[in-house]
Amino acid sequence: MARSLSTGGTSAPAELRRQLIDAAPVEPEGLRAQLSVAASEDPSGAPEQIAASLAAVLAPSWSPILEGAGSSSGYAKDVIVGARRESWLWVMGERTWAQTASSLAGRAERRVA
Repeated sequence: MARSLSTGGTSAPAELRRQLIDAAPVEPEGLRAQLSVAASEDPSGAPEQIAASLAAVLAPSWSPILEGAGSSSGYAKDVIVGARRESWLWVMGERTWAQTASSLAGRAERRVA
């Protein structure tokens, strides 16, 4: 069961999502370009590579926050890897980094709540 966060009047899930969005690093534009090339060369294998790469970028900053909210170790990576479509849409330019981080944060928040 997730532990309550001190929210100062906002709901715990909303606070958790805000914390995750705030902790997201700056858009890794070089990685996006590399993954776009990989996707064009191997469209069937790229979704897993894209998701794993995005998890490597986000999980280090998100794991402590999610674990503090009661999730298990490795949860951040599992959530990010499980959202292959969102990762793919970011690499293909259909989603901004802010949209992608917000969507993934929402996914993580809903599963902790």
